[in-house]
Parts: sequence; structure tokens; C-alpha cells
Amino acid sequence: MFKKLLSVVLSAATAVSFIPQIPARAEEAVRYPYVMFAGSAEEGAITINSNNVCINGSIATNGTISTTAQNFNVNGSRTENAQETMKFFFDKIDSRYFTSHVDTYFEDFFLEDTNINVNIPIEAEGDIGLTGNINITSGIKALNDVVLSGNVENPQDSVICAETGDIIIDTDNVNLNGLVYAPNGCVNITAQNLNINSVIIIADTITITCPNLNANYNAQMAELIGNGSEPINTDDIEIVAYGEYDTETEAFSVYWNTTVPDGSFDIQASDDGENYTSIGTVNNTDSFEFSFTEPFEKKYIKVIETANSGKVGESVPFVVISTENGYDIEVLDSDEDGLPDIYELKIGTDPYDQDTDDDGLTDYQEYVYTQTDPLVYDSVTEGVSDADIDTDEDGLSNIDEFTRETYPWTPDTDQDGLSDYDEIFVYNTDPLIADSDEDGVDDGSEIKLGLDPNDPATNGVPDGEYVIPQTIAADSSILSTVNTAESPYELSIDIKTNGDAEKELTVDESGYSAAIENDAMLGASFDVEITDTCNPEEIVLKYDIKEGYINNDPSVYSGKEQFQGINRFAVFKYFEEVKALLPLYTEYDEITNTISANVEDGGTYCIMDTEKWFSDLGVDLSETDEETESPPKH
Repeated sequence: MFKKLLSVVLSAATAVSFIPQIPARAEEAVRYPYVMFAGSAEEGAITINSNNVCINGSIATNGTISTTAQNFNVNGSRTENAQETMKFFFDKIDSRYFTSHVDTYFEDFFLEDTNINVNIPIEAEGDIGLTGNINITSGIKALNDVVLSGNVENPQDSVICAETGDIIIDTDNVNLNGLVYAPNGCVNITAQNLNINSVIIIADTITITCPNLNANYNAQMAELIGNGSEPINTDDIEIVAYGEYDTETEAFSVYWNTTVPDGSFDIQASDDGENYTSIGTVNNTDSFEFSFTEPFEKKYIKVIETANSGKVGESVPFVVISTENGYDIEVLDSDEDGLPDIYELKIGTDPYDQDTDDDGLTDYQEYVYTQTDPLVYDSVTEGVSDADIDTDEDGLSNIDEFTRETYPWTPDTDQDGLSDYDEIFVYNTDPLIADSDEDGVDDGSEIKLGLDPNDPATNGVPDGEYVIPQTIAADSSILSTVNTAESPYELSIDIKTNGDAEKELTVDESGYSAAIENDAMLGASFDVEITDTCNPEEIVLKYDIKEGYINNDPSVYSGKEQFQGINRFAVFKYFEEVKALLPLYTEYDEITNTISANVEDGGTYCIMDTEKWFSDLGVDLSETDEETESPPKH
């Protein structure tokens, strides 16, 4: 792990600050000029294995461009052997993406799940590996490699960054946007379906393999990063050391990354973290393997480099601890505040003081959770300690949240719909458990339904089984995909059921839409899905028909009363067993322009214009047939 060269000075210290507002520009900002840039001088530094390639923007490399495409179009400049220096933007990336709440991991971070939503930035001091349906709406940054497997999608203002390693994306479907940045490594993308709508890709080498490639320049991201490189400090040696233990060989490996790779490296060990002795010296390399002859409880390991110039640099020690299964390698945290010394030195806090600014919050709490400044006592509100402010505005101070083990960055720790403050001081529920009385209905739903969140039964019936009349209003979020501005009606649902209907029902566009769509259908069809724990006694679908769809123009049956206004509409259900749309008993309220149907269960529903339906079926209704009803009732 961590065998690649680490340019530590390029990883700028992430001091807590607010995202700056971009002032009005007196002149056009300098933009990064390329869709793709590869800094390597090798042949094939940019390699694109595709049948057809269209790049709307400029590409450049210090090496050559290699492609298998029969059609390779660049609507911009195409530059080989560019002799351009790599641009570094770590400060800008940190300021834009990694100053608000960040999920920080001090070693590797791996996650495999069906759906992975990266809404909060992820930063790891090792590798990041994600496998699943990955949706990145913010940023991910690894010190070493980023490996993404599964379906990947990210918007144009997100970033995928590997500071010293590679970015590897290997999957079937990729919608890639934003900034993909691996200045010291390779960006390697393999996909069956690759959509690059708005992107900038910067790496030492770039390899893309897909059937067809269309890439468009991201002007917004280009303006954010600009075309100037951040300065690199070459005056001092920056060296970071890590360890690894092999249980089979019982050998230790030490790896280090340094800004000056040529020199002599003295590996030293200590029993107490103060008195060190040399256990080996190597030259011009980045690793060392050794074994201890005697068992031990704890040892501290560090590396001291003497460069050929005579300058000396020393790494922060890491710790080797004896366990039942051999030895574990841990980062050094001298003050045991949760923030490793390597991070404390990076951001300027005192590694021997848990609370550098004496504001009541540990450096770790401020850096990882509240994003207040661990170097300033009152970094948010002058005269008020960062411990006493209320970061998430839920009524609880930061220190109160830490004391109660609630989250200071979100007002609803257990995501039950009640704020942490209300749970503690209003409802006397547990802010850490969504269902305080463990009755199957979460606390927020019980309050909404008029139940007692601290009593698992109502009138002798368990709350999870207690049936309550409920209305899902037209403006409910679960009806948002149906009740669009373009829809000819607004749907609401009256239901008698157990549980919180808005959490037990899902309403979305029907999977049968393409198969059952026809000219007589008013609007789109939709599916109603009900969870296994929900047992409704009654479901009424209510459609408020919009004014512009009520009056029918003169047509075949427009003179008949039963086809006037909303009376010509009926609720239909798609029956899978017979593969047919059939009408349901429909009731009408001409005063409110509402039609409704009492349905038994979930399924696929729609509204049909029966005037058009009869006409399309070729039904002949004589003018004397005054008793003819609207469609037969199913």
C-alpha cells in the first residue's frame, strides 16, 4: 500500500473555511484550455480505443495520441509533444469540495453496495474503492488510487481526484462529468456505454476503452480551476511513512513517500516513542522489509531521509501493536483525539493537545464533524465558542450534540422526521433510534398520525397494525412524478391503512407505459406499489381534472349527456393476467371536476377518455340509444 511517490506538498493543508463567493468579474477569467491533458511524454500517453471519437474541445499531451477509431474528430486543437508542465489545483479542489462536512478516512475506504450515493465528500489517506450503482454529487479524493466498479454517474460540478495514484473506472455504464484529476497517475476508463457530457480529464496518462466516445468541454469547471499551477515547495523534504504486516511470513514492510526520492533512508524503531535505534538503512528506494527477533507489545517506526543535497527530513512515526492474530499497524495519534498526528501537522493543530484552541471541541470533532476551525476559539460567531454554536440549527449546541451522541451536522440524527431537539425536549423520544417504542412505525410518523411514539399500541392494537384514515395530498413528494406541470390532472389518494401511507406506498410512472399507451389515454399511466407490511382496507384514487381538459369538442358522441365534460373519463386498470386495460367503477363530482375510483390494491392505473375509446373500438351508438352508459364497469 502507498508504494507510489507522494508529493506531499501538493496536498495542501485543508484549513476549515467557508466557500468563497465569486465576485463580479471585470474581465474574462482564465480557463483551463483542454478537455483532456496527459502530462506523460510517452507514446500513447492519451490512448482511446473506440470505433468513433468526437471531442468538442481541445486535447493535448507531452507524448503522443493513439487511437483505434476509424473516425477521430477533435473540434478544437489536437496537440502532441506539447512540452507543458502539469498543473496542480489541490488548493482549489479542497476549497471548493472539501471544506464543508467531509467523510474522512485516515487509511483505505472500500464500499460495496447496490446503490451508493456520494452526497457528502469522501476523502481517504489511502485508496478509495466503490462497487455498485454509484452516484457522485459532490467529490471523492484519495491520496492513492480511486477504483470505481459498477454503474457510475456524476454531475458536471463534481470531482474525482487521486492525488498520487490512478483513477480506474471499469463498468458497463458510465455518465462521466465534472473533473477527473490524477496528475501523478493514470486515468483508465473502460465502459460499454460511456457518456461524457461535460468533463475535464487531467492525468499523467489517459486510456479510454469504449465502443464510441463523445466528450464535451466543461467551461464551468475550466473556469474554477483556471490555468495557473499552485506553487510546489522544493526547499524542504516532506516524507510520509506507512507500514504493513504479513501474517504468513511474519515480516514487516515499511513504505514511504517523499518529495525528494534520491537519498539515504534510515528506518528506526522505538519502544516508547522517544528513544529510537536504527534497524536498517537503504538508498534511493521507497520500501524496506524486516523482522523482529523478539515479540513485543508496541513499537514506533519512523523513517529519516538524508537527501543527496545533505538536507534531512523525518516522517511522523506509525505504531505497531501486538494482537491475538499477530500485529496491527496504526497511525500515530499522540493526544488520542481521533485525529492522527500526520493530519494535525498538516492543518496546523497541536498533536499533543486534543483541543488546540480551547473551545470545548476536540480537534477531531472540529475538523471531521462540525467543520469549524480547530485553530480559532470562535471561528463562526465572534465571542461564542465553537462548542456553543448550533451548526445544524436544530436547537442543540455542538457540545450538547456530542454529549448526547447526536450528529451536530444534521438536525435529525435518526432520520425519523423529528429534529433532535424535539425528540429530547418535546416528545421524549430517542433521537438515536427512529422507532423509539419498537412498534414498526417510526417516531415522526407516529406524531403525524396522532399516535404515541412511546407506546407500542393504541386502543389495544399494536401501532404497526392500527388502521388510520389518511390522505396523500396532491403536493406530496411521493406523487411528484405523476403531478407534473404537464399532467392533465392532479392525483391524490385517500387510504385507510396501517403505518404511514406516504412511506408505505410508491407511486411512479408505469413500467407498462410503452405497451399500453394509446390515443384515448389522458396523461400517463402510473404504478401504485404497496409494501408487504401495509394492509390497506380501502384505497381511493382521486383525479382533479384540469380546466383545459374538461370540455370536449364536437365529435361522434359529444351530443350525448353521458359523454359531457368529466363524465366521458373513467379510471382504468391494467390487468396483467389478461394483458388488457379494463374500466373500473368511477364516480364523478362535476362541481370540483374530480373523478375517483375505489381500488383494491396496487397496480397500474390510468384515465381513459371513453368517448375516444368507444370511437376507436368502432362502437355504433345510435342517437335513440339514450340509455347507453359510459364504459361497462369491471
